[in-house]
Amino acid sequence: MTDDPRLERIRRYVAAYNAFDLDGMLEGLHPDVVFRNISDGAVTHETAGLAAFRAQAEAAAGLFAERGQTIVSVTEADDPAGGLRVGIAYAATLASDLPGGMKAGDRITLTGESLFGFRDGRIALIVDRS
Repeated sequence: MTDDPRLERIRRYVAAYNAFDLDGMLEGLHPDVVFRNISDGAVTHETAGLAAFRAQAEAAAGLFAERGQTIVSVTEADDPAGGLRVGIAYAATLASDLPGGMKAGDRITLTGESLFGFRDGRIALIVDRS
């Protein structure tokens, strides 16, 4: 699977995410991309389309002084979009205080999974679960 073009597209997306490179993140996305974040089983955020994705990505980037996703596993997803499930280790440092108690400088670490679906060779679905 190491030479799978889908995995290469995901690796480029993750590298751009880690570098706060918004244009690099958007480069491989389908115009109709759907993004969904699920935390503790509940959908906490959802967007549809590149403009909405860009807006949420810009807002999210401003929350962190640094952040990094590391791909720890990859498996075929059982879905019609021909997707891949990617195990993720995540670490970040907050740039500013958040409502609810976390403060600038606090460190976040978690593990999760992202489902990437594809259409026309581009990422058309991202579902992050933590």
